[in-house]
Amino acid sequence: MSDYLKELERDAKADGRLVIYASLRGVLQNSVKAFRKKYEHLNLHVEYISSHPVPIERRIEVEAEAFKNLNEEGDPGTADVVMMPQFMLIQMANKGLLRECIPEIKRTHLKLWPNVIKDENATWAAMAVEPTGVVYNDALFKKLYADKGGLDYLPTTFEEYTDPKWSEANGKQVIAGKTIESSHCIQSLVRFPEGKMGFYYLISLKEHIGESRWTELMKRMANNVKPSTYECLLHMTHNLGLGQHIFGLPATLRKQGMGDDYSYMREGGLKPLVLTDIPPSAIARCAGLTSAGKNKSAGELFLNFIFSADWQDELGRTLDGMVPARPGTVTEYWVSQALDKGFIHYPKPEHVAKEKEYIEEFESLGLGSNLPKGTG
Repeated sequence: MSDYLKELERDAKADGRLVIYASLRGVLQNSVKAFRKKYEHLNLHVEYISSHPVPIERRIEVEAEAFKNLNEEGDPGTADVVMMPQFMLIQMANKGLLRECIPEIKRTHLKLWPNVIKDENATWAAMAVEPTGVVYNDALFKKLYADKGGLDYLPTTFEEYTDPKWSEANGKQVIAGKTIESSHCIQSLVRFPEGKMGFYYLISLKEHIGESRWTELMKRMANNVKPSTYECLLHMTHNLGLGQHIFGLPATLRKQGMGDDYSYMREGGLKPLVLTDIPPSAIARCAGLTSAGKNKSAGELFLNFIFSADWQDELGRTLDGMVPARPGTVTEYWVSQALDKGFIHYPKPEHVAKEKEYIEEFESLGLGSNLPKGTG
C-alpha cells in the first residue's frame, strides 16, 4: 500500500463518517456496498441519499449556506461526495460547490481520463459513461403495425421519426388496456425540477447535424407529433413501457433503464431505435467532492476507490450498460470503451453556461410549455 493511501485511511478513520448524495441509486448502492467491504476495518459510518439531480444540488447549496456559521458540534454538515450526471457537476463547480481532489488521485487515476469526461481543475470526473438515445416500445409497435411489416416499419431517420402518421395511433388501446396518450414522449426542455438530460441531449445534436437541419427537425417534432413531456425520465420510460407512448427520447440504453422487467412485456420491452442520421450519444456519470463536506479524508478515500482499477473492473462486470470511465477497463457491454469512436459526449461546459438561451429557443420552436404533459 502506498504511503498516501495509508495516510488517507488513517485520516478517514478519524473522520468516522461519510455522507454521499447521488442520483444513481443502483450505482450508489453497489459502490457503497463494495467500499464498506473493502474498508470495514475503518468502522466508517456511511450514509447516503438518492434523489433526482436538481433537488440534490439545491439541497447541498442550502445546507452549505445554512450550516456554515454553526459551531462544530452543532453542524450536521452536507454531502462529502456527490454522484450525478456530468451537467450537474459542471453546474455545481461553476457555483463553487465542489473542491479539488488531492494530487495523488490526479496522478494515480485522473491523468488517464480523457479531458472530455473530467474537470480541468479536478473538482469532478466520470466514474462511468452511459450510452443514451431514442427508444421504442417493442411489443406495442409489433401489435400496432403487424399489418405493415412489424419492425420493418420502424423509422430509420429523424425525419421519419417525426412523421405525422405516428399520431394516428393516439387514443388506441393496445397493451393491458392502456390508452396511447401520444405517439412520442420526451423529457421537458423548459422545466427542470428533476433533471436535464433531454435538454442537453437535443442541444448536443445541434452542432453535429447543423443548425438549419436541427431547427427543421425540432419544428417537425413540435408540429407533427407533439410529444408528451415528463419532468422525470424514470416516469417517462415507465409510461413508455406501459404502452402510453410508442417512442421516447432520450433514455439510457442499459437494461435497468429500459423497462424490460414489466411482466406483461416479456415478448419485448423498450429497445434502442437506431436513426441513421443521428450519431450515437453518451452521458458521463460523475463524482466529485463538495466544498462544504466535513469528512474530507473519507470523501477522498471513497473517490480514490471508485476511480481505482479494481472498482472500475467490477463496474464493467456487474452493471450492464454502465461503461467504466477508466481507459483499458474490460466490459461485456456492446460499448466497451468510455469514448468509443463516433459517440457524442454531452454536455459541453458552454452548453451549461447558455441554459437560459436554449430554453428560450426551445420555446420559440414549439417545444416548450405548449406541449402536452404526460400523465399516469
